[in-house]
Amino acid sequence: MLKDITTKLCILSEEVMEYDKFMEILKKINDLSDFSKDNIVEKIKAKLQEEDPDLCQEWEKSKPDNDSGSGMNYIFTISRGQNSKEVKLLHLASYWNCANVAKALIENGADVNAEHDNKITPLHIAAHYGHEDVVTILTGKGAIVDAKNGDGWTSLHFAVEKNHKNVVNTLIGKGANVNAENDEGWAPLHLAITNGHKEIVQVLSKAEGINVDAKNSDGWTSLHLAAANGRKDIVETLIEKGADVNAKDHYKWTPLAFASQKGHKAVKEALLKAQENIKALRSAVKHNNEEEVKNLSNKGVNVNAKDDDGCTPLHLAAREGCEDVVKILIAKGAEVNANNGDRRTPLHLAAENGKIKVVEVLLHTEADPSLKDVDGKTPRDLTKYQGIIQLLEEAEKKQTLKNENKKTPEDLTENKDVMQLPEKKEEKQVGKNAIVKEKEQSAKNAIVKGVIVCFVTAVIVGVALAFATALSVPAIIGLAAESALIVGAGQYIMSKPKTEMQEVKELVPRETEKALT
Repeated sequence: MLKDITTKLCILSEEVMEYDKFMEILKKINDLSDFSKDNIVEKIKAKLQEEDPDLCQEWEKSKPDNDSGSGMNYIFTISRGQNSKEVKLLHLASYWNCANVAKALIENGADVNAEHDNKITPLHIAAHYGHEDVVTILTGKGAIVDAKNGDGWTSLHFAVEKNHKNVVNTLIGKGANVNAENDEGWAPLHLAITNGHKEIVQVLSKAEGINVDAKNSDGWTSLHLAAANGRKDIVETLIEKGADVNAKDHYKWTPLAFASQKGHKAVKEALLKAQENIKALRSAVKHNNEEEVKNLSNKGVNVNAKDDDGCTPLHLAAREGCEDVVKILIAKGAEVNANNGDRRTPLHLAAENGKIKVVEVLLHTEADPSLKDVDGKTPRDLTKYQGIIQLLEEAEKKQTLKNENKKTPEDLTENKDVMQLPEKKEEKQVGKNAIVKEKEQSAKNAIVKGVIVCFVTAVIVGVALAFATALSVPAIIGLAAESALIVGAGQYIMSKPKTEMQEVKELVPRETEKALT
């Protein structure tokens, strides 16, 4: 099923004399410090002239490939038995790990994406042989990371198959498609599992956008392959990453069937345990058991596992209106736009069943209100509840703006953390309460200040008047106190909190609200 990669690369065997001489020449030049893009071809020709004048003459006579006679893209025809292969200098530099030569060749005009037999590029060669420095140079100079050879293999396929972890990381860092399929439908993850490369499996399973349930041409997922090969460690890694333990191939075989048929007892037990955990999660969701949902999801139970109707736990929680469970599942990686057998999303089910709180949560976490089910209906088409219709219409308008590469005002400030939703209204109320309390305290301070100032002033003036009139000092003090209270009341009126009626309503008991309206 998997062809020999050496044959794919069409590299010449070391039994050919010309091959050995080319390798020696390029490696010697690669170690020099006095060559550059301007003299690289001359350096190679000079060395080749010393080692094999006849071969150098052959080079001079060989056909150019749009390189204006510089020799940069000359095609070397080298025999392998009765067959001959055509390669260019950059292919040879990539094969022999001559990073300095490769860099100089590219800078002098060598085609970084040049193909030879079976559409093999220099990057394919460097990746296959684990030449990390050459891979870095090629990708930095414009090599097409996802270019495929004649069998649909990318550079990532080659690096994964040969267990070159550093090269795999480099390619992923350069944007390699971790889900790329070859002509037989094999993704890099399939190759890593088949060859038992656990570390590569871990790297790929953590890569952004990885599809652990991708199927090859036989309908086998990564979990099928791991189960068939008895790799319990890899099976457990895949289950932790949410692999579908009930996935079926073209013959309706599940990973459990593979493990049973091959007699892999430990793998079978791991798969059975995973199935039981998924059942337990569904039960916890149906019974709105938040703690158990948290417990199971924290253990790595697949929150996106589908039942026979294609429903995920999030579908169930949305349908039943379990708002907090919905938040937990989303926080644990549940797909908000997952389709069931009728191509309905959790938003469809929440809208249809009038679960407005769940609708709010789903829309807040990027649920798509425009998705259609098998009957062509959106969530808005399925609901009869006016409040939900309004929410969905507003969401559709926002989506239209986003599709036009614009941002809504809410996008600039909205908190996307679903677990913070319950606190938003409370935080808003606390903020209002704090403002009102601050205003009330300011008013109280004003009263005290006014009373003290007026009282002291009145006493001083009153004592003076007492000596000038017949009034007694106690009487004067009484008048001073009365004046202070009057002035203090005036201070309070001028300083009292200016609270809107709605703010007041939110602060008073519900039963007294009518008295305010």
